[in-house]
Amino acid sequence: MDGPRRVTPLASEGVRLSGQQTDETDTAPQESGPTVRVDLVPGALVADVLETNLTGNNFEEQIVAFLDPSGGHGRIEVAVIENDILGRGYQLVWQGRTNAANLRGLRVSAEDVTGDFEPEVIITGVDPDGRETLNIFARSPERTELRYTEIASVSSSGTIEFERSSRDDSYNLREQMAEPFVIVAQAEDPDSENILDLIETRFAYSHADGAFVQQEERFLSGGVVEQNQLQVLFRSGADEFATFLSGPWYRETGEGLSIVTFDTRGDRVVFNGGDMQETFDWELSRKTISSGVQIMLRNRNIRSMNTFVRIRVLALDQIIVDLHDRSRWDGTYRRVSSSLLTTLTQANGGRTQPATLQLDGTYSDDSGVEVHFVGGRFELSEAGTRYQGTAAVYRLQNDDRYVLELVKFDDSARRVGRRVYTFTHEIASHSDRIIRTLELQPARLTVNGVSSAPGNRLLLEQIELTEEQS
Repeated sequence: MDGPRRVTPLASEGVRLSGQQTDETDTAPQESGPTVRVDLVPGALVADVLETNLTGNNFEEQIVAFLDPSGGHGRIEVAVIENDILGRGYQLVWQGRTNAANLRGLRVSAEDVTGDFEPEVIITGVDPDGRETLNIFARSPERTELRYTEIASVSSSGTIEFERSSRDDSYNLREQMAEPFVIVAQAEDPDSENILDLIETRFAYSHADGAFVQQEERFLSGGVVEQNQLQVLFRSGADEFATFLSGPWYRETGEGLSIVTFDTRGDRVVFNGGDMQETFDWELSRKTISSGVQIMLRNRNIRSMNTFVRIRVLALDQIIVDLHDRSRWDGTYRRVSSSLLTTLTQANGGRTQPATLQLDGTYSDDSGVEVHFVGGRFELSEAGTRYQGTAAVYRLQNDDRYVLELVKFDDSARRVGRRVYTFTHEIASHSDRIIRTLELQPARLTVNGVSSAPGNRLLLEQIELTEEQS
C-alpha cells in the first residue's frame, strides 16, 4: 500500500460509532468503508480508525481509538488489530489507554517520531478539563509480537506540536537513523496579565530511558509571540494579507473620523467618513517589498476611475493606509471592536453593523468568579481581585463564532491587560426563572483570525427570577 488510509469506520457487531444513528428506519445511504475488524467491548464508541502498515510486511494493521462506556475511567483507549500472516484472520494484539476523554477532535496517526525507521502510534485529543493531550506508543523491543509501550504522555492547557527534524536520503534508504522529533507544549503564563505571554516546555527523546523526557521550560514574551506572528504574515502571500485585513478598521491618527472596511467576501473596500462614502471594487492584491500589500481598486460608481491603496502593517491590530490621490483617507488605522464600532457607526450614519448579541447584567459561577456587563463596560471579580474596563462583542469576517474582548484599565485609566474569548450564550426559560448560560473559551487573535488559546474555560450563569406561573 502507498501509505496510511483514514477510513470512515463501520461498526461490527456489538460496536456503536460516536454519533451514529440508531433508528433502524433511517434508510439514507451510508458512506462505505472498512469495518472495525474485530469485536471490541460491547457498546464501544469508536472515535477514529487508521489503516496502515506498522510492521513492514505486506499486510495493513488497524489502529482503533474507542471509548468503553462501561470502563468507569472515561478515557479513550487504543487498540492495534493485526491481520495474521498464518491466515487465522484479524486479531486484537495490543490495547492501551490515553489521557484523552472527548470523542470529538480525537485523531489517530502513525509516524516515526524517534527516527528508528519504526512508526509510532500517536493519539491526540482533549482531556476532561479541556486540555490538549498527546500520547505516543512505540513498538516494544521484543519484536516477536506486535506490542507497544507508552513513550510520551503530555497534556497542556495550550498547544502541543512536533518540532520535526529533517529526514535525508540516508534515512530514506534505511542506512542511518534520524534525529528524533521534539515535543513542544505552549501554555499561557498564569502569572502574567498579557495573554500572549507563554510558557514553553520541550520534551526530547532519550534513548537511554526509551521515552520522551522534559528537556527545558522557558518564558516566551508576548511581544516576541506577536512579532513571530507578524513574521509569518510578512512571509506569506497576498491572499493571507487579505484575510488578515478583513473587516472594519478605524482611523486613530489622520484628519477626521473615518472607517475603512476590507470586505473579502464582497471583493470591495469601503471608506466611510463624515457625510462621504467611497466604495471600490477590490481587483488585485500584491505584496510590497516592505511589510505590507498593495491593492488595485476601481471606483464602483465611476468605472473609469482606477487607483490603488498601500497598506503597511505595524502590529496585529494596527496598519497604515495610503490611498493614491485620496489623501483624505490616509492615516494610521486600528482594528475595530464591537463596542467602539457602535459609537463610530452612529457618527457615520450607521452604515456598518456590529454584532447583534450583546451581554448585560451579572454572570457568576460556584467558584466565586463574577463578571458584570453594563453599557460596553465590565467589572470582573476572581480570586479576591477586581478588574474593570471595556467589553466588546464582535464577529470576525467569515467566522460565525462570537468573540468577547475584555480590555482592563487601572485606576489611572491606563490599559493594563487584555483577555480574548470565544463564547456561546444560551437562554433557558422555566416557570419561575430565566437562566442565561455564558461559556467562555480562552482565545487569541492572530493573522489568520481567532484561534484557541491556553487557559481555563469559564461556565457562568445569570439567573433572572420571574413570577411563578400557576
